[in-house]
Amino acid sequence: MRIILLFCVACLFSNCTRLAIIKEGIKQPQIETHQSLVKFLKANQIDTTNMLCFKDTTALKQFYKEKWGIPNARFFNKNGQFVDYRESPEDCNGMVSEFIKKIDSFNKLPTVGAKRIEDYTGDAVWTRDHKAFVPNLQGYDGYILIYWAKFLGKVNKKKVFEWQTLSRAAEREGVKIKIMTISADYQEFWGVSKKDVPTFDL
Repeated sequence: MRIILLFCVACLFSNCTRLAIIKEGIKQPQIETHQSLVKFLKANQIDTTNMLCFKDTTALKQFYKEKWGIPNARFFNKNGQFVDYRESPEDCNGMVSEFIKKIDSFNKLPTVGAKRIEDYTGDAVWTRDHKAFVPNLQGYDGYILIYWAKFLGKVNKKKVFEWQTLSRAAEREGVKIKIMTISADYQEFWGVSKKDVPTFDL
């Protein structure tokens, strides 16, 4: 698990210096709770309405194995079918903002195989009560799953806050979007201890 997480951070900051990492407020991962995550998001002006996390360490490990990266986002059309904003799997999350600006194209893009939102939320639970998340696919033009982690500090505000702001702007134009944030942090309710949490070579 430690190797996978180190790879993830290295991908995000492979060209950054230690000084840049400190400036961004990136820290060692900690064990989080619903309250600690809400406090962090509110301090960074990030909406906490639909806040999810992974149900256990196995689910978190599987997410990191996919090498999707964080912060990042997955998009789904009005039928809950996966549409990829990336032209190739190597594209970085810098493309997310441009895709959101054209958010009405959600339902014009070809879907990716038979993948649906349920395929990506089966291991997600609500942070507030740890109950399984069941997507509500009624009445929306598109859905966004935003992946983030508290230990990434200010990077979350620069990315997640921007994505939410752009989505709200699209809503003012008449496009109904449902945004769900999924924390990739270690959760206290998993019953993990500090020794189970990986450390980064920051």
